[in-house]
Amino acid sequence: MKLLLPILFSLFVLNAHSQESPSTAEKPFAPLEGTFALKIVTTGKIDLPLVGEKTPKGHILFLLTRKWNNEKGYYSRKARICSGTSGSMFGISTKVSQRGYRSIPPSYSKLMVDEKHETLTIKNELFLWGLKNLPKPLTAKLPQSLEEAQSPAFRDIVYDVDKDGHPGITIKAEGMIDGELHAVQRRVTHFNGKAFSPDRQAGRVNVLRESVILESTTYLIGEGPRTPMQHPDPKRSWFEAIRINNNDSCDTVLKMNRQNAFSKTSPL
Repeated sequence: MKLLLPILFSLFVLNAHSQESPSTAEKPFAPLEGTFALKIVTTGKIDLPLVGEKTPKGHILFLLTRKWNNEKGYYSRKARICSGTSGSMFGISTKVSQRGYRSIPPSYSKLMVDEKHETLTIKNELFLWGLKNLPKPLTAKLPQSLEEAQSPAFRDIVYDVDKDGHPGITIKAEGMIDGELHAVQRRVTHFNGKAFSPDRQAGRVNVLRESVILESTTYLIGEGPRTPMQHPDPKRSWFEAIRINNNDSCDTVLKMNRQNAFSKTSPL
């Protein structure tokens, strides 16, 4: 019996340690997690009397982060606008300052994937330019004029994004005419794409934009609502995401664009 006691004690200690030692949890499969440089290219379609069809093309650059939610089965996305360009027509181009772009609040959305994390779907990525506190951000009515924007119903919704003393975001028109536009916009984007690898994904986008020009200093571009139409050819509006370091910033995204790191045409 005396010989058995040390053995029994040893077994008890081993069993206690095995119960106390937590098992190493298996790391979730999340190949698309991380930080990415994202470029969205859009082509519009405008039919003008006597002139015909015009197809202005522009792009926006984003700093994108994704985190896998293992419990709910999707990636949480955070996208912040870094910069962008718009297409030109008749020698007139419009642009937003980098300060203006970077002052727009980030967008939070869900990236849905298949079992292998190869097929990508995102619905309703929402950006509000010069708008906040909308009760129903995707569907709420927007002010249709400066007078309405200053009314009690919208006084706490329309704000000065770039802090230049004008409502909404300031857009500069350059070329054949020079002037400023002060506008608000609701931008909703739907994505469908695929992962070529954990480091690169691409696909199609459908961008819905509701813009209202509240003030204009040029007579050629009037005030009021605008709803630009996207070109019906899906290959002409697309996105590409390229992995970067987790501590990289918008400066990295802009540098990549200058160095032609993104595709010139739709990868799909």
